[in-house]
Amino acid sequence: MWTRAAGAGTAGIALAVAVSGSAHAAADPEYAGCTTTGASAIVRDIQLTASPSGKHDVHFEISDTAKDGRNARVRYLTQMGNGKTRYWNWHANTGGPGTIVVNTTAQDNDNGIFGVGIQVARANGDTILNSCTDWAYKSA
Repeated sequence: MWTRAAGAGTAGIALAVAVSGSAHAAADPEYAGCTTTGASAIVRDIQLTASPSGKHDVHFEISDTAKDGRNARVRYLTQMGNGKTRYWNWHANTGGPGTIVVNTTAQDNDNGIFGVGIQVARANGDTILNSCTDWAYKSA
């Protein structure tokens, strides 16, 4: 679901939470966010089941903060059971300055989700011009 918020708020809020163990408790929201030139975003992740292979409710707020003809993008990052990072598909704000909201779900039945993060970028077409990354949590 895509919606455009009224106003162009900056979503440069980042909260880090340290977590031990491999599975995260169900229904505890986790937050990550960062700001780079021309783009800002936050993610709220809620693990809906206690299993690492359980479904996650993912909420993004993506802000294009520059009138430069480029677009702001965000993508979900997950740490898999083997410690490697999975880079999910990009979601773009192509409507110019302002904020859009994306609500989606994520589930990795093969590898599990042991960490949750966000990557925010400013892009010109398919070329990433600059980016930032933040993790809400990663397993030890």
